[in-house]
Amino acid sequence: MADKVLAIVRETLLHENTVECLSFRPATGEVCPTLLQPDEKYEYPDHELLLTFSGVRSFDVAAPDGEPCRGEALLTFECAAGDGNYRARVSVGGPREPGWVFRVVFERLRFKRSARYP
Repeated sequence: MADKVLAIVRETLLHENTVECLSFRPATGEVCPTLLQPDEKYEYPDHELLLTFSGVRSFDVAAPDGEPCRGEALLTFECAAGDGNYRARVSVGGPREPGWVFRVVFERLRFKRSARYP
C-alpha cells in the first residue's frame, strides 16, 4: 500500500484495540487518541499506541443516539483520502454498540509505540 496514512489505519485494525483517552492540542491542531493493544499473540514489546492526526481541519465527538454508553473498545476506524485531506470516522463503545463517534479531517497521521506498560 503506497499511502502511509491508510497503511497505519490498516495495521491498527489488525489488532484488538482499547481507546484509553482522546486529546486535542489546539496550539498544534492535533487530535491524539491513545490506544492499548493488549493482545499477547502479536508479541509487541510496547502495548500502547499513540496516534497523532495533524493538520486537523475539523474535529467533532458525539454520542450516536444522544445517549453515550460506557465502553472503550475500538469498534470501527474508517479512513478515506480526498481533496488533499483524509477523513476518519472512529467509533468507540461496548461490545454491541458505539457509545461515542469521533470524526476528524486531517492532513497527516503518525504513530509511536510507548513502553509505558510492561
